Amino acid sequence: MHILEEQHKLHFWDALLVATMVENHIHTIYTEDAHFRKIPGITVINPFTPSAVRDQINRVS
Repeated sequence: MHILEEQHKLHFWDALLVATMVENHIHTIYTEDAHFRKIPGITVINPFTPSAVRDQINRVS
């Protein structure tokens, strides 16, 4: 986890979240925090963009 903190300049809790995602084969995170985009293999979706909201509505319908 220290590697994530140092290499990608993440805060401790963000590095912990990414380490947990990687360990559990989770590749997508819904967040407004753009700094997760620096992590290779992680897809960041801002849930408040119009396209993300539209996609969520379509999934429920």
